Amino acid sequence: MGPRGFGSKSGDLVNRTAKKRNRESTPFVFYILAEKLFAVGKKDEAVFWYYAGQLRYRVYLLVNKDKLEPSGDPAAFAALSEEIGRPINEYAFGDIPQLAKTIDAVLAWDESHSNALTLTRSTGRNMTR
Repeated sequence: MGPRGFGSKSGDLVNRTAKKRNRESTPFVFYILAEKLFAVGKKDEAVFWYYAGQLRYRVYLLVNKDKLEPSGDPAAFAALSEEIGRPINEYAFGDIPQLAKTIDAVLAWDESHSNALTLTRSTGRNMTR
């Protein structure tokens, strides 16, 4: 299951980008896609990609917590979450049952799409699974 409304031009762009660049994309890419979708009124899709980005960013920060400079990626995550996340969260938390469905969809999407940021070099397997 993925975000609703992928028949739209903006949704198709997000879907193509996510499929083609999934292994190379950083969570930042999903935040930007969410911001763009939200700006054009594709709010449910924006919620999906924001939470996909947030999940992957949180995993990346956790896996690399001892290697990251606090003023680098952790600070960027906080800034992105505030700047992009605030309006998306305000919208998302207006419909808790829909938000729960979206989070379930994000978890399913994440499970079915590899994440280059958390793959081990030796096995190619995801470090979080």
